[in-house]
Amino acid sequence: MAMEELGPLRVNSDGKTQIRNEYSWNQRKSYAGHYVPQLAYTIPTMNKKPNEIFINLKGIAIGNAWIDDNTSIKGIYDYLWTHALNSDETNAGINQYCDYTTGNFSDLCYNYQGKGGQEAGNLDIYNIYAPICDTSTPKLIHGSAKEFDPCSSEYVYSYLNLAEVQKAIHAINTSWSPCRLEDMWSDTKD
Repeated sequence: MAMEELGPLRVNSDGKTQIRNEYSWNQRKSYAGHYVPQLAYTIPTMNKKPNEIFINLKGIAIGNAWIDDNTSIKGIYDYLWTHALNSDETNAGINQYCDYTTGNFSDLCYNYQGKGGQEAGNLDIYNIYAPICDTSTPKLIHGSAKEFDPCSSEYVYSYLNLAEVQKAIHAINTSWSPCRLEDMWSDTKD
């Protein structure tokens, strides 16, 4: 994300050079659904204390916030259905067999969710209208990373595998690849 959307620099399509991101902001995604509301509560509370630094917070904005697993997952399937990417039958099955209130998902729920994923197909869940990166198809090389490029992740992977980049960021010289959050994530029961 830092080198694709939000950060001050993006990686060019050559996978070796960077360009300034004119649209970089001091912002966060997903996990901000937890931290930003907490911070927005804490700042006015601390502002009431004498001899504390006053922060003039006017408001907050959270885009694509991941606040609660169950409601966020339900939101994904509602979105797919309301955009005609899931059938009425699949939507009905998801709503019947997936208990998003308690988080108890039956095998039938998982089956319908899987069917929903298959029906939606290969798409960018954050922008269903955007093209998908297809590295097997020749494409025009963009002179600027300012434009949306569905292959920007590929450029970042190439960039982070450059020996001089790994040295500059004091990383172990290794073959870098992204990890899947789903493989690393676990929730607590409390």
